[in-house]
Amino acid sequence: MTDRFYIDSRKRSLGDIKEMFYGNHGYLQIKDLRAKGLKLTDIRFLQEQGVIMRVEQGLYKWIGVNKYSFISDVVNAVPNGVFCLVSALYFHGLVDKIPSICYIAIPNGLNGVSLPVYPKIQLISMKENHFQYGITTININNQKIRIYDIEKTLCDCLRYRSKIGLDVVKSAFVTYKNNFEVNEKKIWQYGTSMRMKLILNRYIPKFLL
Repeated sequence: MTDRFYIDSRKRSLGDIKEMFYGNHGYLQIKDLRAKGLKLTDIRFLQEQGVIMRVEQGLYKWIGVNKYSFISDVVNAVPNGVFCLVSALYFHGLVDKIPSICYIAIPNGLNGVSLPVYPKIQLISMKENHFQYGITTININNQKIRIYDIEKTLCDCLRYRSKIGLDVVKSAFVTYKNNFEVNEKKIWQYGTSMRMKLILNRYIPKFLL
């Protein structure tokens, strides 16, 4: 299929459709596509041709969009936030799959955060002192992001294990133990500061020893 293909009666080319998507960081909801004049048959055809893909119910992505294009949207939406939990695990290489939800830590009492439809952002409110521990910065896709270091991330994952799943936490610890220089002292320093001794005593012997 060439760029001269006309998708509808308005004689919009494939390039025109691409511009629609790129104008919204590569993603559009079905309601937006319909509002722009595309029929369900047009959308289905674009899928069949491998031009767009359905990310989830009602949300489509232009094929070829950088997988990290969502980062700037997250940073713009929550500029004072910190990537945490499974999102931090992914960027640190402790899990393989990009999580469908961006986990962003914010300090308790931060109000007025307006979240976009996409990417999906889950805000994690933390006590101010817990929020400040372990913040570092890394560059992803030429975008500087605030993220917790590995040991703080692992502590947070233990604290929020019921939210993200104990299996995810265990797998992250195993990957950490097998592929990174383990800094158990640092984990205990964070855990003690966050009053997590009982949790660490329960899980660290299972996951790291």
